[in-house]
Amino acid sequence: MVANALSRRNNYIDDKQGTESKKVGILNVVTRVVSGWYKKIYDSYKNDIILHEIMANKMIDANKYPFYTHVKGIIKYKERIVVGDKGALSEYLVKFAHNSFIEGHVRIHNSYKRLKAHLYWPSMKKLVKKLV
Repeated sequence: MVANALSRRNNYIDDKQGTESKKVGILNVVTRVVSGWYKKIYDSYKNDIILHEIMANKMIDANKYPFYTHVKGIIKYKERIVVGDKGALSEYLVKFAHNSFIEGHVRIHNSYKRLKAHLYWPSMKKLVKKLV
């Protein structure tokens, strides 16, 4: 999963006349992938026959399934991390996105949008509607 924190970066801006620069702090969101989630993602691929077929076909013909990539054991679809084997992990992720401790319980659209920004699995929207 993704962990977020705030970071302060100092920038210099010019005043309205452009005669002097002022130092201001700007907050940035720092996002890093928590390694414990990688194992759960890897494990979700083990029993996913469809993903195995897609990756096997890509090895034979790199032009097949052009939106899928495989980097360091993680499968991506259009640059989003693929969650395999429709099971407990995808359900957990939906509940996690819905029960945000920052925004509280968000509706279906926002939960789906939050998940879709970083993750992919077939029928994601259907599962979000079912669980939210």
